Amino acid sequence: MEDHAADAPGPAVQTLTPLITAAEAYPAFERLFLEAETEVWAGFRIFDLDTRLRSAEARKIGETWFDLVVHTLDRGVDITLALSDFDAVAATPLHRQSWAAARRFAAAAELGGPGRLHFRLLAHPARVGIVPKTLFRGKLRARLREMGDADDTPTLRQIDDVGDVDLIPASHHQKLAVFDRRTLYIGGLDLDERRFDAPTHRRPAEETWHDVQAFATGPVGAAAQAHLETFADGTLGTAAPRPPQPGFLRTLSAARQWGAFHISPQTKVTEIEEAHLNAIARAEDLIYAETQFFRQLPLAKALAAAAARSAAPPHGRTERMTAAGAPPGRGRRSSISTPKSVFLTRGRRSYPRPI
Repeated sequence: MEDHAADAPGPAVQTLTPLITAAEAYPAFERLFLEAETEVWAGFRIFDLDTRLRSAEARKIGETWFDLVVHTLDRGVDITLALSDFDAVAATPLHRQSWAAARRFAAAAELGGPGRLHFRLLAHPARVGIVPKTLFRGKLRARLREMGDADDTPTLRQIDDVGDVDLIPASHHQKLAVFDRRTLYIGGLDLDERRFDAPTHRRPAEETWHDVQAFATGPVGAAAQAHLETFADGTLGTAAPRPPQPGFLRTLSAARQWGAFHISPQTKVTEIEEAHLNAIARAEDLIYAETQFFRQLPLAKALAAAAARSAAPPHGRTERMTAAGAPPGRGRRSSISTPKSVFLTRGRRSYPRPI
């Protein structure tokens, strides 16, 4: 009998190392850059090169991520980074921050080498349709008057005072990097001082960020690499997204081909939501969720339905949710804003509460 065991595919994720808070994630991220041999591919929402280096190894070559990127290029390692851009009117501070980062990366590319830096500043290609934009025109003009003569980015310089400007309803929301097409760094943390936190949580809420990252090895690294190489084309809406890959989950939206009446882009891939719904459906004894935000009505309905299906105590399913409250004074909505998101805990009705 022929033995095919050696030919059986292995797990998509062969090793997984969780990194709790930036106190663990940032030093690990720095070491991955230091250990890269040929290339680094990354996609981030925020990447501030003035962020201080934390690991002892990285601090031997400099003080900030600007120094680390130049050092990596000097070693002959190529870096390809896609950084999100934002709507210049509705999200002006983030838009300016992205362009400031672009200028810093341009300086790093000039100083470093022989490695090559391929930097892309990417706004989502979706645009608010002409009908809703017309309805928003009054508020848009008021916002433009409030902004004044802002001209520190190319987009801001092109905006006129009558409100004839494209509105971008979405952004690329990802925080991942692949090293030498093998090792994946992924999670919820962008790179800047604002996102730094430690398990002691000693910084004020408005100055820090609770989140996690992980790095993984195995075929999932190749899946993430393929995503980074193709996601921008997939959001144009002119081609089908890549098929699902084991171990790597995506959410993708694209520009609408006929979007005159629409605000939002067209959803194309919902692998992350589907994985959560499937996990909720399979759960037998305990569902525990810890999250920064909970605004997804389908997940709220699935949790409520799962609890309603469970047997009476003491054998019923237990559901617990912990959600961080929005920092005071930040002008942000509550972390939990899904209407009527009711969870049943051992037969008793309870509502999720921010902490």
